[in-house]
Amino acid sequence: MEFDIFSEDREIEEILQVNPEDYFKLSDSDETEKSQGERSDEEVPERFVVEGVPRVGVRQKKDKKRGNKRAIQKKRRNSGLSYIGTDNKQRPPRRLRPKCKKGSACQKLGWHHCKKLSEKHREEIRKGFNEQADLQKQREWIVSHTNRRPCENPKGRKKNSFKYFFPSKNGNGKISVCRVTFLNTLGISDKFVIVAWAKVTSTGTLEGENRGGNRNDPKSQKLREEIENHIDRFPKVESHYCRKFDHHQYLSPDLNVSKMYALYRESGGKASKSHYNKVFRTKGLRFKKPKKDLCPVCESFRHASDADKEKLRATYVSHTLEKKKVRDLKAELKLEAETDDSILVAAFDMQQVIQLPMTSRGDIFYKQRLNNLNFTLYELVTRDGFCFLWHQGIAKRGANEISSCLWSYLKKVDGKGYDQVHFFADGCPGQNKNSILPCMFRYFVSHVSVDIKTITIYFFEAHHGQNEGDAMHSVIERAKQKSKELFMPSQLATMMRLARKQPRPYIIQEMETSDILDWKKMSQESQILRVRQTDEGDAVDWTKVKAVRVSKATPNKIKVKKSHRHHQFQTISLMKSRRRKQTKATTPPGPAYPRGPPKVPLETYRQLNDIFKGDTPISSRQEYRDFYRNLPH
Repeated sequence: MEFDIFSEDREIEEILQVNPEDYFKLSDSDETEKSQGERSDEEVPERFVVEGVPRVGVRQKKDKKRGNKRAIQKKRRNSGLSYIGTDNKQRPPRRLRPKCKKGSACQKLGWHHCKKLSEKHREEIRKGFNEQADLQKQREWIVSHTNRRPCENPKGRKKNSFKYFFPSKNGNGKISVCRVTFLNTLGISDKFVIVAWAKVTSTGTLEGENRGGNRNDPKSQKLREEIENHIDRFPKVESHYCRKFDHHQYLSPDLNVSKMYALYRESGGKASKSHYNKVFRTKGLRFKKPKKDLCPVCESFRHASDADKEKLRATYVSHTLEKKKVRDLKAELKLEAETDDSILVAAFDMQQVIQLPMTSRGDIFYKQRLNNLNFTLYELVTRDGFCFLWHQGIAKRGANEISSCLWSYLKKVDGKGYDQVHFFADGCPGQNKNSILPCMFRYFVSHVSVDIKTITIYFFEAHHGQNEGDAMHSVIERAKQKSKELFMPSQLATMMRLARKQPRPYIIQEMETSDILDWKKMSQESQILRVRQTDEGDAVDWTKVKAVRVSKATPNKIKVKKSHRHHQFQTISLMKSRRRKQTKATTPPGPAYPRGPPKVPLETYRQLNDIFKGDTPISSRQEYRDFYRNLPH
């Protein structure tokens, strides 16, 4: 069968002749939209970041030096540089101090060869000692360049005496030096040498660092259990989008380790903050849920050996071409829509869960809170943003909810002269990439639309779903952080309306349970999943579909693409189902929740109401209490 696939095989073969990383290294820089004048990010949401590429024309923050502060200071101390001690005071660097004086006893008696040691050689020794930057290695060096012997008078304060050596200039032997020259050259004290020798075991090896306590000690174990019990008190959730790859659990994004430690101290905890941090790192917890995980295909290829790269090369090239092509399609359609008023281009996505109530009270973090869901849609040309808001006591967050939000949006824009509608979204199977969304589009263009004749949805390549609409989430998050207290979803809706002023505030629609329609049932009645082959003879696999199109002219046909590089769509004819029944639905869908809204988990309901009770409730307003008391449970 002949099928135009944008010279797919030939293109991949050409790229395989060169290094794919070199071929694609400049591709991402072209994805960032050009800045528009001197407007801020809130005014120009198109200034989004694609996979770490700096935004054009936007002032970038300086990269902060990463790493543990205490580890950095420890390395500076071991390197002989100035550092900040635990008392927050500046310590001076190690200096090359003078060797023993010319008329000293060691030089008069000729016991040592300090006078043969040049200042240049002393500097080289000191530099080599400091460059090790590791206390264990430096102690080993000290032991290998000193000799210890017990003192003749065991009753005196001094238990041992030492002989000191430096390597000769040619490196073939050692030079005997006095104590003053040895210590002043390295910039250390007597204690450094004494402690190093105290670490030598009976077998001649050097003990490691014993700081940090003994985990087998009952007191230490009890303190650790106390910290773990406190951390376990905080509610946790798993990643919504990346459960298959991400095994971490996530705490509220309003929290951080410092806040958790402050709450731990308020509850009577005695452990230090460093001890609390160590235990926290062993729990595998994160604060801010990632919207998308790192791309496994790209990461595997970048970190693979040369032999493994050869095996992954074809997969990586195809993956990267798909990623680039869908972005090129979006840019082309956006340019076309700027000159053609009959074309509408928009991107949609779900924002991260927002938990309410939100307040500065510390005890709120121990409670399970109400999950609020925000479905955002951003028009690329008009730059209008739409938010469809609901909470877990109204509806869930599946394909019925996404389809119902888009149904409501399409009814709003229909009649404005748009002939074609193009959507861009990520390929989450439970929400977007399934047979339910095309069923809704098909019913809309067939029975409801006035002007809209075709609807097409393009799915971004997996783990590369960054788009202009993500800026809406950033603007809303910044506005949420500025809000000191939010108790109810209605307040959240008001905050979103005020989050952006230019060019226009976001349009907020608070969804009700009755707004969620049962598109899943309609999809089943339409028997879309019964069609196993396209008219061209290819197998239908909805998980591999890259684009879907429905048209008013062919209501019983759904067109699909398996690659964004294909010029033509393949056709799924619903009339070819096994039962040979007429699949054209004529009745509107019923409610998705005919028995009432979904119930809030009983434990969540109980904890939500507990925070408004007692002697110190987070708020005494009766309307807040009534709202949470009336939640379905």
